[in-house]
Amino acid sequence: MNGMRVGLVAAAAALLSMSGVASALQYVCELHGAAQFDPGLSVMTDPSQPLDFAFQGDLTNCQGDTGGGAHLCAVGKLHVPSCLGNVTEGEQFVICAGRCSSTPGGVAACDHKHERPIIESHFWGACAGVVCMGKNLEDGAAYVVVFDQPTIEAALSACNPVTPGSPVTSGHFDGIELRQHP
Repeated sequence: MNGMRVGLVAAAAALLSMSGVASALQYVCELHGAAQFDPGLSVMTDPSQPLDFAFQGDLTNCQGDTGGGAHLCAVGKLHVPSCLGNVTEGEQFVICAGRCSSTPGGVAACDHKHERPIIESHFWGACAGVVCMGKNLEDGAAYVVVFDQPTIEAALSACNPVTPGSPVTSGHFDGIELRQHP
């Protein structure tokens, strides 16, 4: 796991350095969570039809100031979805101190009705297989996540062209979220 963390931090740092933002990082956190896809992803997925997604995750082992944010939720679309990769459009992204929730095709919001998100934004990214990266140049954010072994196995089954399994409709991931304020 330590080797994966070092690789994820290096990849996220490289992604952020490509953004041209030069100030110091505001925070770097581990990101652990779950994702849902609707409809599910499989070898039968029509790449001309975007897939809805939702992410929910916890920010842990943070270095720097998250402004009290501990939970992250996002919703958006996977454009040109396929088993090999896709373009990810995070239409709504929130970081909340309390719990948050999101559903594919819905909204991302803090669960407590009086809580306002500490950060509310959007992002663009891409996935290659089970590794996803993205960034938002406007607010200096970047992320890298890798889906876990059971999700990888489900994706391999769903994407088998000879005997496809059930579409992947959910999975778990680990990664890094980092942000620097412009």
